[in-house]
Amino acid sequence: MSVKSIHIIPTTPEEESGYSASVFNLCQALIDDRNPTKLVTFRPLEPQFVKDFVKPFSFNYCSRKIGISSNFKRWLRQQVVSQNCGVVHAHSLWRFVNLYPAMASRDTATKFVVSPRGTLSEVALNYSPFVKKIFHKFYQASVLESAAAFHATSEKEYLEIRAAGFCQPIAVIPNGIRVPKYTAGHVKKFKQVLFIGRIHPIKGIDNLLRAWSLVQNTYKDWQLVIVGSDAETPGYLSELKQLARSLSLERCEFAGSVYGKDKANAYSQSDIVVLPSYSENFGMVVAESLAAATPVIVSKGAPWEKIIQEDAGWSIDIGVEPLELALKHALSLPVNELKRMGCNGRYWMNRDFSWKAVAVDMSCFYDWLTNGGDIPSFVRMD
Repeated sequence: MSVKSIHIIPTTPEEESGYSASVFNLCQALIDDRNPTKLVTFRPLEPQFVKDFVKPFSFNYCSRKIGISSNFKRWLRQQVVSQNCGVVHAHSLWRFVNLYPAMASRDTATKFVVSPRGTLSEVALNYSPFVKKIFHKFYQASVLESAAAFHATSEKEYLEIRAAGFCQPIAVIPNGIRVPKYTAGHVKKFKQVLFIGRIHPIKGIDNLLRAWSLVQNTYKDWQLVIVGSDAETPGYLSELKQLARSLSLERCEFAGSVYGKDKANAYSQSDIVVLPSYSENFGMVVAESLAAATPVIVSKGAPWEKIIQEDAGWSIDIGVEPLELALKHALSLPVNELKRMGCNGRYWMNRDFSWKAVAVDMSCFYDWLTNGGDIPSFVRMD
């Protein structure tokens, strides 16, 4: 049975990765599975995200950081009162727009669902901790206690929600991935290690640069490419470039941001992708890389330990030394062995992470919340 849902993200997709783009793809997949769905975003949309199901709003003047939107609050209440949705699903935390669903659905049959999207991790909570403690105590805590259920993208995030003290049912449903057509890499001067993502302290790029300094002289047929923007942390990219200079790094390029086909090419032209994060609730970069048949070195800050079982890469402890050892192992392997591991990852993504499967599970979760019945196997009550 289809269930109408409204999804809220306190930002706007700006590229084809990250949690906001993942929510966009989830909504598209739900629609493809014949579930009426709306996605509410804030600020102007990039052209690829302009769709009939996407409804952009704006924040009130000077309220971007705390996320107040009077127009959205009124619109959402109207949708709930007129019974235009069975579920309102807030993605991420720490903004007022993510609290409005609880207010709008109060004393109605509409269910309020929350996806923290990494915002309850220990590392995330340590950013602006005083402000978050105040916001949580006076605004957020009581709202989240009224949620009908939570959604986690991994076992790690499930544990973070429980550690935060919430006892509601939790659906553990991963992000999906669209597996692109396979494209063979071109002949190039250097084999390539790629980091791609936000240029942010949480990503552990400093550890990667230090590890690269320890292996660069041994593997001179390899280069390191750093792709991404520091828009969220202005000035951090300059700090990393200064670190690279102080370490006398060679064959290390900071390539800026890439999108669309250029991003797909970055994956396919790389021999290894590295995600050395201190914390990730999911880590879309890992899924995207494996879908492109490129093996990954990923820290245990991201919930991808199964990558070893699938023989598609390396799951390592956080830090410079584990990263150095993993790079030495990976860079010493023949290219054909790396390709074999990449193919294992691509098969894994096709098997377990299709958006169609994710949409089926999410619609089943919504149906259970609104209509009852047997508890879905992926819903955790403990």
